Amino acid sequence: MFDSLKKIGELKRNSSDNPSSSLPIKRPKTKSKEMYLVIFDNDKKDVKFEKKEITQNSFDEWKFIGNASANKPMDRVTTTNLEYVIGFDKDGNLTRENKRIINSAQSIPKVGDLLKKVDQWYDPSKWKQEKIEEWKKEGYFDGGLYSIVVVEGGKRHELAKFDEYTNYLLGSSHEVNSGVKCQVCGNEEALPNPDYPGGTILKMYITDKKGFTSGITDSDEFRLKTHAVCNDCKNLMQLGESFVSNDLKARVGKLSVFIVPNLSPDSPAIILDRIKVDGSGWIVSINDMEKAEEEIMDEAEARDYVYSVSMVWGDKQQSKFMVYKVNYDVTMPRLYEVKRTSNKVEEKLQIKELISAQKLTDRNLDVRSLYALSPVKETTRGVIATPFLDVFSALMEGYSLDRRYIFSNFLQELKCIRTNTCQNALSRIPFESAVTLSTGFIMMFKILNVMESSKLELDAKEYVDKLGLSKGLKGVFLLGVVTASVGLAQYSKGDKKKAILDRIDFEGMDESDVKVYANRLMESLRDYGILKYNEATLAEALSLINEDRDSLSSPQENVFWLLSGYSWKTLNFIKQGKIKEEEIENE
Repeated sequence: MFDSLKKIGELKRNSSDNPSSSLPIKRPKTKSKEMYLVIFDNDKKDVKFEKKEITQNSFDEWKFIGNASANKPMDRVTTTNLEYVIGFDKDGNLTRENKRIINSAQSIPKVGDLLKKVDQWYDPSKWKQEKIEEWKKEGYFDGGLYSIVVVEGGKRHELAKFDEYTNYLLGSSHEVNSGVKCQVCGNEEALPNPDYPGGTILKMYITDKKGFTSGITDSDEFRLKTHAVCNDCKNLMQLGESFVSNDLKARVGKLSVFIVPNLSPDSPAIILDRIKVDGSGWIVSINDMEKAEEEIMDEAEARDYVYSVSMVWGDKQQSKFMVYKVNYDVTMPRLYEVKRTSNKVEEKLQIKELISAQKLTDRNLDVRSLYALSPVKETTRGVIATPFLDVFSALMEGYSLDRRYIFSNFLQELKCIRTNTCQNALSRIPFESAVTLSTGFIMMFKILNVMESSKLELDAKEYVDKLGLSKGLKGVFLLGVVTASVGLAQYSKGDKKKAILDRIDFEGMDESDVKVYANRLMESLRDYGILKYNEATLAEALSLINEDRDSLSSPQENVFWLLSGYSWKTLNFIKQGKIKEEEIENE
């Protein structure tokens, strides 16, 4: 991934003649549309504010690369926090010395000379007493961006625009270890400590083993033994990481995913504009676009430049990057195969048409629905998404998972959807539609070899034939179809929650449980006077189960196909107007 980030950085740097284009510019989403230049006048010993509008170019113009994380000195003259500039916050709390830019940036050539003179007369304690109420009233604390300007000898100096400041941010004057090779390019001038910014993807490669592993100490020698990189590669990787964080990031539920493309050596810069990332679909796509200068690239050509992508699932924190999962080198052919298969299954099983009966028009067989149908637990302390990430990784990387694990995951979420107890914000889906989408995913997984294949029968037989189940599981599916008829009868009698569903054990039902359930189903058919309409289907279901008992070896799979048959038939009832969709939604 180092090489990929470096390649992105090279493309971004080479696409501009501006030296600052090599900086990893950050573009945070700010509530305010105003920025302030904070002007320290060394001649008049005064502080003034100059308001400007935040534009698309503001973060580049004033070289905002983020605030120094954790306890690191705030040695950057552009920030999103006014307290770093003036030394106190809007509540009157003084800022720590190492977070005051006027103190921490004094080592920067030329910039530091001007700030040292400011430090001789500017005392945060004094200015807080005299100016805090005025500055609060003027709204200066509510800006989205701040940068320092110093007036000296009648001349105005915008510190962020000094070449010396740019060179400082690029680390041009950093000490190097001659003779130690950079592991990325081979240059024999590695940095003793790359000191990547906290909260970035690069930070996940730096692991502190001091105190846990014998012989490891916090020294340049041991850092260089674990990770050696030269200053140029470091800057390029940071530039690449910044582009990934700003432009190749998506949200899926409560998870963030960062896409790092592996590009061919001769890739043009325009390719970066062609890679689109979205929290729906299957996250990555290459769109047909035209460059302003009439440079046109078709999709096939674009694919030749993008070998694969790595998908980094994680969250940026103040001083580190929390990694949940990394899908390394997902090939473009695999991505397109997943997309094609999802589209074919949707069409074959008429999924969009079926779930439209419950007015569900924004769901497809895609990553968003897979997340919604996985037993993800979202809490105030974070998200536990291992089941989703396991299945998604198998889908992207092309390996198989235990079929019982997959069925169990779906059943856990279907149970909580049924009982309205999910801890997954995307799981607000009508139950029958949720089961139908799950059925589509199961078929997808079988086609893509994510789970071992098995065999699944419009009438019910015709539909289940499309699924390709074994005889025994066909019988279980047909039991689900009969269950829907009982559910319709209960619904018609005023039981909107359909008590028959309470007899299904969402944890799993073995062969014996299925047969007991079938007997209770027959009693219900008699009770509601609908046995004669369902007797043939029930008889065939039991016959298929008795012929192929071995297929009922997985209790979780049995319940899944039972619910699948129920949902297929129920959605057809809704389409026919026998059940009102709004009342199903409110179950």
